[in-house]
Amino acid sequence: MKLKHLLLVFLSFLLISAQAQRSGDLLMTNNTSVKANAAGNSNELLTPNAGFIAFTIFGQAPLKVQFKDISTGAPNLWNWNFGDGGTSAQQHPLHIYEQPGIYTVKLTVSDASGSNIKTRTDYITVLSSGLCDTVSYPFTGDYTYYTIIGENSGYVSGNNSYGDIAKASYFYDYEAGSQLVAGIFDFAIAKRLLTNDIGIKFKVWDNDGSFNAPGTVLDSVELNISELVEHVDFSQSTVIVFDPPVIVNGPFFLGVELPQIVGDTLVLFTNENGVVPVGNGWEQQNTGDWFPYSDEQNSWALDIDHAIFPVMCSSLGIENQLISENMLVYPNPASSILNIAFLQQPEKDLEIRLTDLTGRIVGFANVSGNLAAIDVSQLSAGTFILSLVSSENVITRKIVVER
Repeated sequence: MKLKHLLLVFLSFLLISAQAQRSGDLLMTNNTSVKANAAGNSNELLTPNAGFIAFTIFGQAPLKVQFKDISTGAPNLWNWNFGDGGTSAQQHPLHIYEQPGIYTVKLTVSDASGSNIKTRTDYITVLSSGLCDTVSYPFTGDYTYYTIIGENSGYVSGNNSYGDIAKASYFYDYEAGSQLVAGIFDFAIAKRLLTNDIGIKFKVWDNDGSFNAPGTVLDSVELNISELVEHVDFSQSTVIVFDPPVIVNGPFFLGVELPQIVGDTLVLFTNENGVVPVGNGWEQQNTGDWFPYSDEQNSWALDIDHAIFPVMCSSLGIENQLISENMLVYPNPASSILNIAFLQQPEKDLEIRLTDLTGRIVGFANVSGNLAAIDVSQLSAGTFILSLVSSENVITRKIVVER
């Protein structure tokens, strides 16, 4: 029997032996391939449709931000407005934000047939100098997520047939006097119906609910589900910013409310059951009650963490390296060669490797100057983790291989 099959049987045994009220077995998936939607027919591509991403959307001043035009059609003119008074006519400009603030970025693309505008409101957040720490990062264990199989369906850490309302993580270990400035969320799946673009609420809760569950909402930030879909498509983390920062005086919860429209789906990455002694994952069920995943009677009897990372800042200190990275990984999904481009010369001791969701190394990068590449042509379709490991830092990105 293959190792994967043994693992799945073992996980099912854990659920059955726990006699959790939530019926249905769990499948720890290696992420069935999520393919991007077709761009449309050739007639639609004749009209320019503006679009762009930034490699960095959060950090401390001065903040260098590399923008990439991802517009469709065939525009030949680009007009950027960076929100701080700066503009550019380049297709892929690099802009430096000198002053702290939250900035809206607008791109207008044009060709002979007309023009189109893409605006990202409050897209770039620049902090003043100060000590920032990303709580619970790096992630303990490997990225995965759990699929519910049997008479029920869906995902433990996302939408499911039980009608779960929200998912959240519990945090208590951070430097005294820090304020919650932002949250970093890594979604495994984000899908939406093309006929809607609902708002998704990210919330901070105090732990003053029953039995220290989420209670009072301390703050809430809303993003359209289309933004989350785009983040997953480009293997980007979702960063939500609290302005002003949230003052927390003890343990708190950070999480997301799930969409309730059929066809809209969000699923957070988690780690594997048991790699942490006590998991931080919680769920709000359709009754409105909150339970930790570890609850054997009301939930899944799983000790798992969500891939949710609060950014806590105080008034003194150094730059946060996790959220100031400047690199582009493309194409993603990939089918032959995966490219990594650095805006700055990478460290000499940098190791770039690709692993599957069991932690097995399946590829290393060949680095040449500011570029690196990994051949993925022999890999099966699925989701992998790209890790950049140096003497001082580890950066990970989710990579999808499709066939």
